[in-house]
Amino acid sequence: MRTPNRAAVTVTETVTAGAAPADSDTSPSAEPEAESEPESAPEPDDDTLGLTGTAVYENKNQVSLAAFSRGVSGAYASPEKTPYVKFTLKLKNGTSKVIDVSELSVLCQYGDEGRDGEEIFDSENGLDGPPQTHLRPGRSITATLACELPKSQTYVQIEVTPDFETEPASFAGKVK
Repeated sequence: MRTPNRAAVTVTETVTAGAAPADSDTSPSAEPEAESEPESAPEPDDDTLGLTGTAVYENKNQVSLAAFSRGVSGAYASPEKTPYVKFTLKLKNGTSKVIDVSELSVLCQYGDEGRDGEEIFDSENGLDGPPQTHLRPGRSITATLACELPKSQTYVQIEVTPDFETEPASFAGKVK
């Protein structure tokens, strides 16, 4: 039985103007980012990353999230007329093998009670779900995804699992 790939924590914090910076107890390295959409959340004592963090796996694959914004799905979306948080997911293949991106899994939770945030599919707004392709070594792919996030909620947790043999990376924080 193979040992699942684990994500090393590489924290990249983004702080909204006027917001206090988060504590960073688990920060092996920190890099500034140009975007500042999400509010910072306190760093937990586990391997959870901030919303704009980067997960680097033992096999050198990398997953990062960016460009958070809110919206409401259209009348022909699934689910329809639902408030959401939209974000860009970037996956970099750091291995020497082609990876099957269709194995990528994204799960969302929101609020203090950890309610499931359904993934939003809305072609009219460019939300077609994760890519269904293969990624060559050294290449990156980005996708615009969205998860249900009621207007009254700001806290979101997003778990990304690149493939069936890799443990999920958790990203969490507040979105305006």
